[in-house]
Amino acid sequence: MNDNKRTLYFMGGTVLAGLLLVGIMYIFNYIQKPKEAEPGKITLPTSNHKVLQSKIDNLTIDTVNPMVYNSLRAEITSSRDQKMFTPIIATNLLTSLQEKYEELSFIKADRIIARDPINEDVLNPILSHLSSIGANRNRINLYKKKVQQIKYYTITLPARVNAFTTQSFTEYNSNIYKSLRDEFERLPNLDTSLKNRSSILSMRRICIGKLDAYYQAYVKYDMATTITNDDLNN
Repeated sequence: MNDNKRTLYFMGGTVLAGLLLVGIMYIFNYIQKPKEAEPGKITLPTSNHKVLQSKIDNLTIDTVNPMVYNSLRAEITSSRDQKMFTPIIATNLLTSLQEKYEELSFIKADRIIARDPINEDVLNPILSHLSSIGANRNRINLYKKKVQQIKYYTITLPARVNAFTTQSFTEYNSNIYKSLRDEFERLPNLDTSLKNRSSILSMRRICIGKLDAYYQAYVKYDMATTITNDDLNN
């Protein structure tokens, strides 16, 4: 009887040990098994919006240009389309890029305008791109107006002075002389920020000198002509 009990105990222990082993293996396999995505749940890729914001923050006057702007904008919209971050974050990034780009581009334009002479080949693409992305139109037009004023007082008006002072004395017109001299003397249509510009002041001095020399020569011519006519009449 004791032998039978021992046999039963042994068999029961063996079965129990087997069940315990099976249970342990099941639990182990369950833990190791990759979890499947829940139905309807979308797993987003790793967000890169902080990296993009850092790129925007690190823009400088020396590095900013239309190509960099377009590249960053494309990177933001592409990441948004890939659902790497929410549309709200994308909008914030685009706004941040726009503001930073405009700020730096206008500072760059200020520096170009301050140089004498102006490098229009550098300035014009900046203004053109700012206009294309909807930047402040009044500021853009102010730069264009300043360029036009500089060109007027260094090219257009001097050309009129040259045309006037190289014509025959018989074509002399006192009203034109006074008008040209007065315009160079007062610089009436010139922005205040440009009135001390060396190229304009230099051209002003040269043109007033030409006008005065021409006028003095005309006065001598007129006096000589008058005397000659008087002698002929006598």
